[in-house]
Amino acid sequence: MGDRYQLVEGSISGHCCFEFTIFDTNEPEMYGDEHYKDSKGRFHYKNICECFDLESATMILKTLNAA
Repeated sequence: MGDRYQLVEGSISGHCCFEFTIFDTNEPEMYGDEHYKDSKGRFHYKNICECFDLESATMILKTLNAA
């Protein structure tokens, strides 16, 4: 089983200034009764935060998964 919190490159919310998004795999985004999947086939989950750089994103991700 993987880590609960995961990192994806880019801003899932669509904001151009963020480079990384951290999401919670325990909280899927639902569309009706189905787990939402985008046009690229990626499942979506609740966004926890978005970051400007990889260093900050990695630090937050490690802290969340250690809790």
